[in-house]
Amino acid sequence: MRNNIGGNNFPLGILYIIFQLLNLGINDIPFVTLITIIGQVLLYMRVIKVPWTNFEVCINVSAIVEKKDYKRLFLAVFEHANDMHLYYNMLSYLVKGKYLEQKYGSKNFVFLLIFMAFSSAVFDVVLCYIFSIWLDSSYLKNACGIGFSGVLYAFKVIIYLETAHLPWGINGFPIPAKFIPWIELFVFHILTPDASFIGHLAGILAGVLYTSTIIGYIFDLIVSTITGEHIYNYFVIYFKT
Repeated sequence: MRNNIGGNNFPLGILYIIFQLLNLGINDIPFVTLITIIGQVLLYMRVIKVPWTNFEVCINVSAIVEKKDYKRLFLAVFEHANDMHLYYNMLSYLVKGKYLEQKYGSKNFVFLLIFMAFSSAVFDVVLCYIFSIWLDSSYLKNACGIGFSGVLYAFKVIIYLETAHLPWGINGFPIPAKFIPWIELFVFHILTPDASFIGHLAGILAGVLYTSTIIGYIFDLIVSTITGEHIYNYFVIYFKT
């Protein structure tokens, strides 16, 4: 989410998150997924004390490119604009994180999460920078973006490739799984124009970087060496599905 940053006095979204966790069953949620959800909730509530506000770590081209405030690339994705923004992101993450962590293992999932968080933030900055120059837009250069949705879109790319064998389609018209995240990107932007189109696009590009380039393949080799657990990467398969 870009701009509109601020919290509600009554954090109804926090109660919704707690309900969803209890409804699914704490014991049925993989450890890393559960801890990162709880961590983001506690960060939003400022139970976890940090020396910054969400304004001070948001994705902002001027701050990152011109002032070299690179910590934003690591922190912005874990901050949220309000409790409902947090709720919808954590609800989506609960499903996606559970699936991927169970498939890849907790150790590998930690590295995957870090990779997606950082790469989606970098793509966000690069896209905002390019579009700000192309459109001569000071708004894009100074806009403030936070939230986990870029990571979620990156995870979508992986999960749709995982399930490429399923009959994906719209109204009976078959659509290759690799195109679904792109369709969702534009449909969601039409339905929710206040959401960050660039942030979501950055997440898709991060997912494609991991699943469909040599960088993702090398990343998996390094992670597998560190954790001792194999990861199956989709390098090249993206272009065949």
